[in-house]
Amino acid sequence: MLDNNKFSGSVQQEIGNLADAEVISLHVNQLYGSIPPQIGLLNDIQTLTLHSNMFSSSIPTEMGNCFRLKTVGLDQNHFTGKIPTELAKLDHLESIRFELNRLEGHVPSELCELKTTDVLNFVSADCNSKVSCGCCNQCL
Repeated sequence: MLDNNKFSGSVQQEIGNLADAEVISLHVNQLYGSIPPQIGLLNDIQTLTLHSNMFSSSIPTEMGNCFRLKTVGLDQNHFTGKIPTELAKLDHLESIRFELNRLEGHVPSELCELKTTDVLNFVSADCNSKVSCGCCNQCL
């Protein structure tokens, strides 16, 4: 875990080499830029916490390839664009946070449908004029 260390810089594509990692915790740092698509190579990852940084650009669709993900924290960054529907492939997902970003559109209905499986139990987003969410437990 490398959280709360005031690290700065961007996450490099070599993050994809951490294929056996189960937890990547980089929250509360000063990381910026985009999350490289190689994040989708992390086959064993279960927890990915990137909140409270300065990440920008869109959430990579490749994150939907991390099939074992249970907890995702993307909140309190500067992500833009739409929330990828590919995240609905994460059928072990228990919690996902999108709030306090610059996202727009809606939380995909395919992702909301995971709540009916009794696995996904927490979704949060900025429920405002730019983001709509029909399944959020928390709207900011």
